[in-house]
Amino acid sequence: MSSTSGSNRTQLPTGEVDLTADELFSVLSDRRRRCVLSALYREDDQLTRESLTAELAHGTQDDPREAAVHLHHLVLPKLEGTTLVSCPNEELVALTSDGSSVATWLDAVT
Repeated sequence: MSSTSGSNRTQLPTGEVDLTADELFSVLSDRRRRCVLSALYREDDQLTRESLTAELAHGTQDDPREAAVHLHHLVLPKLEGTTLVSCPNEELVALTSDGSSVATWLDAVT
């Protein structure tokens, strides 16, 4: 195995967020969750659920109804459970500071 310079490597944001590497990779293993984090990061850290559903449908090629169901029942609960996003009300989804750290890292490596 060759050695590489540490300056060319992007560090995992686990030191900046309250997640282990396993938890982080578990969250990021789903393309829909990655799509949501990226969309929130691109759009100033906050979107309506409707806009986020459209972004998710576009980014994953899902039917909009399917995207809405996945967002509501699977994607947002997992992201909220890991404190990467918050839902301050029924309409808005916001990237938390932890989520912003992860999304910044995700943007750098993809």
